Amino acid sequence: LVLNGRLMTRLAQSLARLGRATVLPDDCWRDGFARCAIPDQRRLTLVGDTNPGNAVHTALAFDLVGEDVLITGAGPIGIMAAAVARHAGARHVVITDINPDRLTLAQQVCRNVRTVDVTREDLRDVIHEVGMKQGFDVGLEMSGSQQALDQMVESLIMGGKIALLGIPPGKSPVDWSRIVFKAITVKGVYGR
Repeated sequence: LVLNGRLMTRLAQSLARLGRATVLPDDCWRDGFARCAIPDQRRLTLVGDTNPGNAVHTALAFDLVGEDVLITGAGPIGIMAAAVARHAGARHVVITDINPDRLTLAQQVCRNVRTVDVTREDLRDVIHEVGMKQGFDVGLEMSGSQQALDQMVESLIMGGKIALLGIPPGKSPVDWSRIVFKAITVKGVYGR
């Protein structure tokens, strides 16, 4: 996770004291990028100089303990949300994107998260591969892509939940009948 500011620094220090995080020292930074190895993949690693508030706020919009979580958009905020979801106790976390470089980075940062290039893999196959029977419990939409949102709605279980952070470039048609008939809860997240 990338942290900035006094409150975030206190959080990082507290987690480090509890043995739940690794905080990279200041001399690891040059031009805003970490130049040090991340030593322990079993603990949450806190790095950076960008505020992760949107990722954390979106990831924690719903209770994730034991839930199967789908994240659309493997940009920095989506990747941070994946790390938060795993740390918060999600059972399975799957992150989708169409950019292979972003998916590679997501896999490096969150080794226990399944990445999916939706141009090459069918999400329904991934659902069965990871051992889910029906679909995802929670969706975190970070991409702003209408196709990603549509795919998320189709991949959620009856009574699933979606937290929307991604902003589409213009007006987006929404098939409200799919959302209503699946009893999906949709929550907009504003944290800018």
